[in-house]
Amino acid sequence: MDYSWFIRIFAAIYYRMTNRMRTMRDTFLLALLPLLFLLSICSCNTRKGAADNLLARIDSLADVNPDSADMLLKPTPIPSLKGRENEEVCKLLRIKTDDKLYRPVTHYRDTILQLIDYFEYHPKVLSSLLGSTGPALPYLYAGRIFADLGDAPQALDYYQQALDAIPVEKCETDNAVGRRLAKQRGLILSQIGEQFFFQGLYHNALDSYRHANEWAKIANDTADIIFNLRDIAEQFKFLERIDSSLLFYQQALSMAKDYKWQKKCNELMSQISSLYIRMGDFKLASEYMRPSLENVDTVSLTSTYAIASKVYKHLGKDDSAIICYHKLLEHGNLYGKSFAHKELAELSLRNHKTFEANQHLLLYNQFEDSLRKRDKAETVARMHAAYNYQKHVKEAQRLKEANTLRGWLICLGILVLLVLLFLLLWVRAQARERKLRLLELHRIHEELQAKYALLTEDKANDHSYASRLAELEKEKIWVSTRRIQESDVFKKLLQDPTCAVSNQEIWDEVERVVNEAYPGFSDRLRLLLPRISAKEKQVSLLLKAQLTHQLIAEIICETQNGESNIRRRLSKKLFPSETPSSSKFDDFIGSL
Repeated sequence: MDYSWFIRIFAAIYYRMTNRMRTMRDTFLLALLPLLFLLSICSCNTRKGAADNLLARIDSLADVNPDSADMLLKPTPIPSLKGRENEEVCKLLRIKTDDKLYRPVTHYRDTILQLIDYFEYHPKVLSSLLGSTGPALPYLYAGRIFADLGDAPQALDYYQQALDAIPVEKCETDNAVGRRLAKQRGLILSQIGEQFFFQGLYHNALDSYRHANEWAKIANDTADIIFNLRDIAEQFKFLERIDSSLLFYQQALSMAKDYKWQKKCNELMSQISSLYIRMGDFKLASEYMRPSLENVDTVSLTSTYAIASKVYKHLGKDDSAIICYHKLLEHGNLYGKSFAHKELAELSLRNHKTFEANQHLLLYNQFEDSLRKRDKAETVARMHAAYNYQKHVKEAQRLKEANTLRGWLICLGILVLLVLLFLLLWVRAQARERKLRLLELHRIHEELQAKYALLTEDKANDHSYASRLAELEKEKIWVSTRRIQESDVFKKLLQDPTCAVSNQEIWDEVERVVNEAYPGFSDRLRLLLPRISAKEKQVSLLLKAQLTHQLIAEIICETQNGESNIRRRLSKKLFPSETPSSSKFDDFIGSL
C-alpha cells in the first residue's frame, strides 16, 4: 500500500506544530513522532510483505513440489506469520498440500466450510496473499473433499462456485496470470467431468473434459492436455464410439511420446490395446500391450494385467495369461481379483481340474458378493447424497427467502420508525410554534391592558383620548381573535367544520377558549339572554371568535339563510320593540 500521501499530510501537520512549539523539550518530543511513525509503517510493510512472499511461495510449491510445501507448513501456526488472515490461509494451504500428497482430506470437511465462511466475509484476503488464483481455492478443495465423501451433488456445487470465482476475461489474457487462471479453470472442469463420469453421465463428462482441454491449450500445459485427451477418449469408449475413442487415445499417445513421458505412454498403449481387443484385432492389441508390461505402474496395474490376459487368452498363450491372473490375485483390486478367479475357473474346467475350478468359483462368488454389496452401498450413498443435497438446496432457498423477508421487514420497521420520528418531531415543532404564538399574543394582550390603564388615567388631559381608545380596542380585539383562532379546537374547526356536530366536548372547549380571551362572555350572554338555545349559544360563540357567516353556517350545519334567521331571532329577543336585524345582533356580540 502506498503511504506517500499520508506521509505528506503528516509532514505538513508536523511542520505547523513545530512552528508553534516554544520549548526545547516539546520540540524534541515532537521530533520523535515522525521517526516512530515511519518506523512502524516500515515494520508493518516488512511483516506484511514477508507474509505475502512466504504464503505465495508455499502455494506455488504445493503445485510442483508438495513435499517442500509440507516442510514449510510443519510448524503450525508458522511463528513468523501472525494474524487471523494468515492463519486461515495456512489452513487452506495445508488442505491443498495434503491433497497433492495423496493424503486423505475428508476429515477437513468442517474446516473447509469454516474457511469458506471466513473468506466470503473477507473476500480480499486470498487475492491479496495468494494472487489471482487464490479466491477459487476454498471452493475447489471443498469440492474435492465432498467428492471423496461420495457427495457428488455437493461437490459439483462447490466446483461451480470455484468456476464462478475465476474471471473468464482474465483467463484469456496472454500473460503468466492468465495462463495460471486458465490452468486452474481447466483443472476444475476436469474435476467436474470426473464427477459426471462416476455417476455414469458420460455425455456431461465429455463436455466438461472438452472444455477443460480448451483451457489447457490456452494455458499451454502439455501434461494437462494429455490427461484431457485420455479422459475424452475414455468417455467415447463408454459411449461405444470406438473410432472416436481410438483417435483421441492416439493423439494423447503422440503428445506423450513428444513429451518423453514413458509412464503415460505405457498407460495409453494399454488402453489402446483394450480398444483393439473390442475390435477383434488381437495382433495389434498384442503389439500395443507389450511395452506397457515392461514397466507396470501401480495405479494402472489391474487394467494393464487384465487387458494383457485377454490378449494372451485369445492368442492361445495360456501360460502368459495365467501369469497375468496371478499378478492380479497378488496386486490387483477387487475387480481384478474377481476377474482373475473367474478366468482361472474356466481354464481349470477346460483342463478338467474340477477341484481347482470349484475353489476359484467359490472365491469368485465371494468377490462378486463383496462388489455387489459395495456397489449397492455406493448407490445408496449416491441416492442419500442426492436427497441430502436437495434438502440442503431447499433449506438454503428457505433460509434465503427468510433472510430476504427479514431484511425487508427490518427496512420497513426502520422506515416506519423514521416516519413516526419525523411525525413526532413535526407535531412537537408545531405545538412549540403554537405555544410561542399564544405566549406572544398573551404578552401583546397584557401590553394592551397596560396601555388601556394608562390611557384611562390620562383621559382628562388628553384630547385624543377617544381615537386612541378606539385603536386600542381594535388591537385588543385582533389579539383576542388571534388567540382564539390559534387554539387547537379552532384549528380543528377551520380544517373540518363538520367535526363539532353532536360533539359536546368540542363545544365546551370552544366556550372555554372564548371565555379565556373575553373573560365573563358566557355569563353576560346568559344574563342578557336567559332563554337562549344551544344552537343560538353556538352561533354567539362563533361570532365572538370573528368567524365568517358562511363558516358558521357550515359548523352548525345550517344554510346561510338559516344562520341569518338565528341571528335575527336573537336580535328580536334582545330588542323586542325594534325591528329584528341580524347585523344589529352582530354589533351586540362585538360589544359584549
